[in-house]
Amino acid sequence: MKKTAFILAIAAAVLFASAGANAKTSKEVWDGMLKTWSSCSDVQGVVSLFTYYPEPIRKYYKDLDVELKDNTDGWRYQVLEYTWKKPNWIHIRFIYARNMGKNLVSKLVESKPGTRIVFGVKDTENMYAKFPPTGDKSIDKQIDKQIFYVPFNTKEYNAAILGNLSFAGTLEDVTKSKKHYFDDGKVSMVESKERPQKVDFKFENGKPKFIEKKVKGNYYVITFTPKNPANNKGIDKDIVYINKNTQFPEQLESYYKGTLVACFQIDDVKTNLNLDDSLWDTFFKDARIMKSAAAK
Repeated sequence: MKKTAFILAIAAAVLFASAGANAKTSKEVWDGMLKTWSSCSDVQGVVSLFTYYPEPIRKYYKDLDVELKDNTDGWRYQVLEYTWKKPNWIHIRFIYARNMGKNLVSKLVESKPGTRIVFGVKDTENMYAKFPPTGDKSIDKQIDKQIFYVPFNTKEYNAAILGNLSFAGTLEDVTKSKKHYFDDGKVSMVESKERPQKVDFKFENGKPKFIEKKVKGNYYVITFTPKNPANNKGIDKDIVYINKNTQFPEQLESYYKGTLVACFQIDDVKTNLNLDDSLWDTFFKDARIMKSAAAK
């Protein structure tokens, strides 16, 4: 009996040591995620993005003055399908949006939930937009088979639209921006069998409201805390949910004094699909490219 107990004790010790040896640090998980993302040739998924700029932190985002002026209470929420292909080809369909502002895109998406407004980017300098029928004969006549061109350096569109395109197309940059925490902040990690997906954003009594749904899975949950939020644009906590199986970051959250101010979520992720150019070629087919007023 004593011999059996001794053998079991040895076996348990070996298993414990093995588990400890295989355990990953937060830095190893983070670097593994960045490596996986960097190796992707293309990505498709459904993205939901909520951003909110409370008055105390707006001083850190002067480049968003135009957008904040158009958005009541300084927030917006959107759901879109996107396809990204190296080096920087982006194809986006806006599905749903709230409080996006006063431009044509916002009005079309908000007035008809489910409306799909397509943006295509085939290079690093220009954006092209193609709008669906609106029901207005005079407008539809103008937009039929035409693609509207807007240069990336147009300030108005940078604030209202292009930020979204680049955000969806450069998740690598977004995640790399968290790297500094390993040097000048606190980083902790736990494992979880679910993530708290946030949906149906709206604004009530001066604060964002949303429904939280539990999504089952295997996740690394990494929490980043800066030493000095004032040096981090006022953000005092970031949380990232990384799928353990795919090593893909499915949810990124930022907080200011306990209030959620940014939430980027991506679902139905597919990578390395070996996409050819047909999606973009179809988008441009039979379309006459027209310069927008802002581009002239």
